[in-house]
Amino acid sequence: MAAGGQAAGFSGERAPDQYLFRVGLFGNVGQTNYGAAKAGIAAFTVISATELRQYGITVNAIAPRAQTRMTEGLRERTEEEIKRRNPRWVAPIVVWLASEESRDVTGRVFEAGDGILKIAEGWHAGPGIEPVEDPNELGLKIAELIKQARPNADIWGRDIVS
Repeated sequence: MAAGGQAAGFSGERAPDQYLFRVGLFGNVGQTNYGAAKAGIAAFTVISATELRQYGITVNAIAPRAQTRMTEGLRERTEEEIKRRNPRWVAPIVVWLASEESRDVTGRVFEAGDGILKIAEGWHAGPGIEPVEDPNELGLKIAELIKQARPNADIWGRDIVS
């Protein structure tokens, strides 16, 4: 570490990057409370980035896909899967986000490890209609909105097709 507690070669105002897991981005059966907490970190990241940008502070989050002591007993994995989930595949984005080169990147959630590096795209407004006062008139209108809307994503970030 350099003087002032900064890593050598890095400068500027840096907010700590947040860590979360894909369950917070896309959900997973049986992990409601855990997923909600992790989704809160993603929202906190986006909102904090917006609020702190005016001060030159960046805020990003990382959703690591890594084999750790916490995850190693959750399910059986092949030797190849374990290699792909080595935390060393998460480290490069952590280091890069702490570098000067990332100074203009803020409010992003990165998934890293297990053979991928992705940027989560977050929530976007979907189709809409003018407000309806009578709830009895909503059924057909909501059905049409659902047809127009993109499906929710599964744990892998893919559209859920029913």
